[in-house]
Amino acid sequence: MHVLMPEAHSPGAQAAAEGLRAAGHTVSVCHPGGHSGPWCVALVDGSCPLETLPVDATVVVRPVEVGDFLPFEAGVVCAARCLVPLVVAGEIDPFSATDSGTDHPYRTWAAAEQYGTDVTETVEAVVHAPLPRHSAVASAAVRDTLRTHGFDPGGSSAEVYRREGGLLIRMIEPEPGIDDKVMRTAAVRACGAVRQLDRWARGIDVTIEQRNG
Repeated sequence: MHVLMPEAHSPGAQAAAEGLRAAGHTVSVCHPGGHSGPWCVALVDGSCPLETLPVDATVVVRPVEVGDFLPFEAGVVCAARCLVPLVVAGEIDPFSATDSGTDHPYRTWAAAEQYGTDVTETVEAVVHAPLPRHSAVASAAVRDTLRTHGFDPGGSSAEVYRREGGLLIRMIEPEPGIDDKVMRTAAVRACGAVRQLDRWARGIDVTIEQRNG
C-alpha cells in the first residue's frame, strides 16, 4: 500500500509515518523534511507523487485542534481533488457531528477520522473498503445496462476499490444465465462512468463474479 502524507516532520506525522512503514507500507511526502519552505516537491523538482506514484490513500496528522488550514497541508487538497481516500488524524474530534468542525477543515472529504497517530489499521481499512462515490456511479451504469437488455437489475451491484493508484471494479452478476456480452457491455459502461468521475486514477480493472446462493 502506498500512502501520501503532506508532511512527516512534525512529531505526530513522523510517528504515523513510522508506524505505516513498520507495517510494510510505502510513505511518500509532499514536503519531505519541511526544508522546501512553502513549496511542495512538485514545485521544487516537478515530480508530484499523485502523478508519478501509485498512491492508495492520503494521511494528514493535525498537530493542533483548529478549523483552519495549516502549513504544509496543501497536498491534502490536491489529493481530495484527485479523489484519493483521505484519513485525518491527530488532534481532532472524530465524533463531531458537524460537516465543517472547528477541529479541522477536511471533514467533507475524509474517508475516516481518528484521534492520535496510530493510523495504520484505519488506513488499511479505508483502502480495503469500497469507494462510495465510485461504486454508486458504477452500480448505476450496470443496472441501466441490464435494464436496457431486459434483465431485472435488482440484485446487481458494482463495488470500486483503490488498488495501487488505480481502480478495481468488482461486479456481481445478479442471476445465473445472463449473456456474457451483456455483462461485458455493463463492464464497459461501468468503466466509462467511473472514468468520467475519476480521470486521475492510473487505470481501471474489472472483475465479474457470480452471486453466491
